[in-house]
Amino acid sequence: MSCPICKEKHTAYFTEKKQYVFFRCSNCKTVFLRNIPPPQALRSYYLKHFSYKDGLLNEKVIRARSKVILHNLKKLCGQPKTICDIGSGYGFFLSEAKRLGYIPTAVEPSQKLAHHIQTHYQIPTYHMDLYSYASGSFHQFDIVTCIHVIEHVSNPREFISK
Repeated sequence: MSCPICKEKHTAYFTEKKQYVFFRCSNCKTVFLRNIPPPQALRSYYLKHFSYKDGLLNEKVIRARSKVILHNLKKLCGQPKTICDIGSGYGFFLSEAKRLGYIPTAVEPSQKLAHHIQTHYQIPTYHMDLYSYASGSFHQFDIVTCIHVIEHVSNPREFISK
């Protein structure tokens, strides 16, 4: 089985969780599923059932990490104005971005999490996945982030190209 990221053929068993078997690439160290659920099953799960309880428990850690990321982005890009976060979770990252003067937008497939962002932070939020968002006629942004998202997609290369 080859790595979905770098296509290395040398991969090895890593662990199992529930009915899923994980492998690890010897080259890029990516951990991936042997049998990824079909894209439609993943979309349905994230749109209807996904919740991220650890996100609420780790709010302080996420906010602290967000400040570091935003500081580094400012060093790389000067002072960008607009930022879009794909897979925004509870919106802590964008809340920090908004506090620093960015104009934030969230794209969050989980209905529960999208509602949290809109209710608590009044950030424009699109309750959909990246593929649905990218197929529409939406805005362009100075920065687009996808933090802790790549491990949730079935085709990382296609996701990045979108």
